Amino acid sequence: ARCAFRASPDMRASLAWPAASLACIVAVAVLLRRARRRRVSQLTFYDRGSSNNAARIRLWMYLEGAESAITIVPVTHAEQRSEEYRSVNPFMKCPALTIHFSDGSSSWLAEAAIILEYLSDTHRRPWSRRYLPHDPELRAHVRLVVRCHDLYLASPNCSQPGPFTHTQGCMYVAPPGGKHCTDRWIGRSERAAKLAECWKQLDVLHTLLRGPFFAGADLSLADLAVWPTLCFFEFYLPRVFGWGEGALWHGRPRLLAWYEQHMASLPAAVRVRDELRRSMAAKEATGCLDEIIAETRDEAFKWVYP
Repeated sequence: ARCAFRASPDMRASLAWPAASLACIVAVAVLLRRARRRRVSQLTFYDRGSSNNAARIRLWMYLEGAESAITIVPVTHAEQRSEEYRSVNPFMKCPALTIHFSDGSSSWLAEAAIILEYLSDTHRRPWSRRYLPHDPELRAHVRLVVRCHDLYLASPNCSQPGPFTHTQGCMYVAPPGGKHCTDRWIGRSERAAKLAECWKQLDVLHTLLRGPFFAGADLSLADLAVWPTLCFFEFYLPRVFGWGEGALWHGRPRLLAWYEQHMASLPAAVRVRDELRRSMAAKEATGCLDEIIAETRDEAFKWVYP
């Protein structure tokens, strides 16, 4: 007679655990082997001193003491529009990051927010800050601030030449046909509209600022994104549009405290602000702002706020 063996449910369960454990061990071994094969050997950061979006990457580097770990390649505006740079970043924008692997391959990242998330994820040390909070709501709030900043203030959403430029460009991008006009320009009515948008978005940022930093008690990627842009505003708005002292902070006490007290207490933030001020002063010395200032004499548009 045939004898059939049937394992009991308890026996089958006891046999399943070792099999599952073995499968996990094999999967981890495969991942470790791939990690060794794809070890990052070098990071190359393409920086432009006059870019507030690149400045937030430098701010992270200074805060984390990561300057020696990343190769920095300065890029001028002209170089950024070259075919050679297109091979680095097809969008031909700054900043960009090239990730070199030990197997000789490489990949690229663009957009400051993406680059910063990658760096903060991969270069954590025991003493590092956590720039994206664990808490899901706080993490979403940080990303909301960064998203609002990048979409409505700091990034052009079209990479084509012409009148396609970021909102903040109203402070320094030349009018069409002017002496300092390059591959991008802003017409007078568009400039006034973009300036109105800047005023609106300052109120949005103030609303999103929980205090003392954007996500509350701890510094985050939101603060790193907004700080260089507010340095731009502080420099350009009085010079170009004649805003009075304190106009930038009108009705925005939390934003003022964030800028003048909490962020200004960080040596890394002060270093970035000083770098940007030198860059903006050099730009002003070329006379490129004069054509924009001349446009503000047109009283058909609103230039001074509040």
